[in-house]
Amino acid sequence: MPVKVHNRTIFWQQILQRWGLSGRRGVLTIIDEILNGVPVLLKMILNSWNKVIPVRCFTSAFEQTGGGIMYQRAADILRSAKRVTAFTGAGISVESGIPTFRGKSGLWNRYDPKFLDINYFLTFPDECWGRIKEIFYDFFGQAKPNAAHYALHELEAMSLLDVVITQNIDNLHQEAGNSTVYEYHGTARFLVCMECGKKYHVSEVDLIKLPPCCISCGGILKPDFVFFGEGIPEPASSMSALEAEKSDVFLLIGTSGKVTPACYIPYMAKENGARIIEINTEASAYTHAISDVFLKGRATEVMEALMETLEGM
Repeated sequence: MPVKVHNRTIFWQQILQRWGLSGRRGVLTIIDEILNGVPVLLKMILNSWNKVIPVRCFTSAFEQTGGGIMYQRAADILRSAKRVTAFTGAGISVESGIPTFRGKSGLWNRYDPKFLDINYFLTFPDECWGRIKEIFYDFFGQAKPNAAHYALHELEAMSLLDVVITQNIDNLHQEAGNSTVYEYHGTARFLVCMECGKKYHVSEVDLIKLPPCCISCGGILKPDFVFFGEGIPEPASSMSALEAEKSDVFLLIGTSGKVTPACYIPYMAKENGARIIEINTEASAYTHAISDVFLKGRATEVMEALMETLEGM
């Protein structure tokens, strides 16, 4: 009999460890899950068979259709929130035809990123502008918002979203209709003179002759997004930090959590008591650390399923 008790104890300890929990914290988390109506015992057993999927991030095929418990939980969190901020990364724009920068199919596997280093740009503007035009204006410029972008606009229309903080420079959130968008890394929509600081909408500038120059002073124009070696622009930096203080829910979509300093914003929000809903095709740096709900899948599919869940409440 003592042996059975000992084995049973080891079993539950292993389950808790696979969930990233132990001791009193583990017990309290299980109680919290039970009170929130989640069949934690079932999830723990299922995840004991598969070490790859953590318990708090479990989504079944049924849940990915929009009928799952985690979708309902995410919808409940959004419905009960006082202020919601969406925090988006490259993953939300992949289905608009814009590849991510990192990863196996990322741009940095095809191009040397040195052309976006500010010092290299100032030294070799002709060379850099050739790459910039090819990637950010000839290719990215054709992209259109996808269903995930439009879903965020719909959330705003439903008064379930207040602000979008995006690490992207593609302007797709604005095109989809969101009214308050903080572009943490700047935007490709504008060019700025490196000499006098004058800004031009890209439509005002002839990109046939490179590098483009300022009509006021003749200085070289640079895209108004952040290059390596540059700081985060204002007011996006301070306003993003403010949202991390004010918002009680952060909706993370398509972000790896590896790009600094942007990656710190969700952690700041969590420290201030925000609940975190994460949407990603795979676990990120946030998943095991701060995410309360993880919905696995492509941004368009998950957002459409989440909207169906919200509309059915």
